[in-house]
Amino acid sequence: MIGSEESVGPTASVKPQNGGRQTELTTIDFQAEASVLEMDDKAFQEQSEKTKKTCPVSVALVGNRINLTLSSQLHYRQSRGSNSNVAREV
Repeated sequence: MIGSEESVGPTASVKPQNGGRQTELTTIDFQAEASVLEMDDKAFQEQSEKTKKTCPVSVALVGNRINLTLSSQLHYRQSRGSNSNVAREV
């Protein structure tokens, strides 16, 4: 990972849908929030997308009828004294 990691907070929301006889999972929304030093939004979004494609859960769900979404938010600081927030949905 580019930059010096301070914290990463991943969460996921699962959306079930009644599929007749049984309930099916149709969407999993992943959210990632991170606070890092010396990482810009472009690098963070690239790393987020790479992680989504190689995550063991994402890989296990490939080929299923589940829509995977990723929303990531970067709280980055270029130095220990400055702070900026960037939010983007991928």
